[in-house]
Amino acid sequence: MVDGRYEITGLLGQGGFATVFRARHVHIGSEVALKILDLKLGKTEKEFVERFIREAQIASRIKHPNVVNIYDFGFAGSQDRPYIAMELLVGHELSDEIQERGPLTPKRALKLFLPALEALQQGHELGIVHKDLKPANLYITNPESPQEILKILDFGVARIDAADMAKLTGTGEILGTPNYLAPEYIQQQIVTPALDVYQMALILAEAISGERAVSGNPYTAVMLHCSGQLQIPEVLKRGAIGDIFNRALSINHLQRYPNAGAFAAGLKSVASSFNALSPIANHVMAAAAVVTGNFPADNTTPSAFRPDYYGESDGPTEDNAVVKAAASQTPSARMPVRPLAAHIPLPEPPVEKPNRLPLLLAVGALLVLALCIAAFFLLSGGEAPPVKEAQAAKAAEVVAKPIAPLEKVVDKPKKKEEMTFESVSTSVEVQTIPPGAQVYIDFEEAGTTPYTVEVLPGEEVRLSIMLEGYDLFEVTLDESSKPLVIDLVPSPPDQPPAELKPPVANKRPPKVKQPTTEPEKDDGSMSGYSIAP
Repeated sequence: MVDGRYEITGLLGQGGFATVFRARHVHIGSEVALKILDLKLGKTEKEFVERFIREAQIASRIKHPNVVNIYDFGFAGSQDRPYIAMELLVGHELSDEIQERGPLTPKRALKLFLPALEALQQGHELGIVHKDLKPANLYITNPESPQEILKILDFGVARIDAADMAKLTGTGEILGTPNYLAPEYIQQQIVTPALDVYQMALILAEAISGERAVSGNPYTAVMLHCSGQLQIPEVLKRGAIGDIFNRALSINHLQRYPNAGAFAAGLKSVASSFNALSPIANHVMAAAAVVTGNFPADNTTPSAFRPDYYGESDGPTEDNAVVKAAASQTPSARMPVRPLAAHIPLPEPPVEKPNRLPLLLAVGALLVLALCIAAFFLLSGGEAPPVKEAQAAKAAEVVAKPIAPLEKVVDKPKKKEEMTFESVSTSVEVQTIPPGAQVYIDFEEAGTTPYTVEVLPGEEVRLSIMLEGYDLFEVTLDESSKPLVIDLVPSPPDQPPAELKPPVANKRPPKVKQPTTEPEKDDGSMSGYSIAP
């Protein structure tokens, strides 16, 4: 129970600085997404508390269909951990759409992004800069239907300064995703609405191309941003459309559009040209389908690419997206995903004999290497290792054997259910008193206790254990973890607990009984969820 009125009913996920739960308001019965910030916040941090209340009040004034509504906020537990109660959404993130269904057509992308930019502008007019826009913070509801919209997540604690957050979390990190950070924020931590413009332009380019404009490790990403070496489609660099994106992605924030509204106006001025663009990633994806031979079955009207969808769906299919943050909605009927390349006519390549010259050169190089090794052994007084006849025959076979078609060489990745743990993995038995508690591994439901967890070397597995009527128990296991017997702590029977226990220092920590053979070390831990300061 949180703040005496929100009953936690499930775990939705975690990010950099918060944990998000599914919860029910005990008085009115409505379901919400409850985000609890994982800050090392004591009661002496009065300045932060006052600032959180002030900024949450401002953020709650943003009333736009493309922004997740904030219903309530407050502080929970003995450490006064800030929480925000938001609407519960059904759909999936833009990042899932790009990864699982491929890039959007330019027409569909513009239809989704223009209202989202208008929503962002409402925040800019209130003095709120999101600062952490990325595909995972843009959420598509009612996907592939006439009612689909793009909602902006994490507008809740928008103006908390990065330095404050780093101090409170103890991480010392700059908030934000390196792939989408603006140059002025990387270099001088300058925060203006132009920062949001930069991020939205990057995301729009990624949405229609399927590729990030900046990728690689964080250090590489920072260098690419600061040098302006962005990998965006060529059609977004030329003509009137190129003028829009070049300004939105300028290294100098003073030369960008000053806010989201101005960027939206620029896109509207080239809307007809933008909508007329051909799907940018088609040829690349078509070639990938030819190489792998992975053409999905198609029971729909022939179509080379997935079209914009404005009609009724062909029938209900299960939406496998995770429920994330709006209330009283049901999953929409999903349109079957159309193949990206099954109907693209491709010219037959000319039949040519394999060029064996590279193989002959490779075999020659191997023979020279063998001679060098033999000479080394002879000169050092040792005996040269005999060259096996089987190796010579194998080399001859390599020369004589024609090159196999590329699509047969590409190995398909093993399905999850086909993968097995190596013998070096550690099995950790987890039991609870009472038994039958729900076990979540890395926030995905895994089973009920008693349960065996397999931990690979160097891996950490985060467990969340829930049972109705008992406090939530969380622990992180690694290869050194011993079997656990967890004595769950019951919630007070007469009244709900007045606070949500923090992840590490619980007021009433659960008792962990160890086997009589070896002592056990409690290594429970908990991380946070991503916030846009």
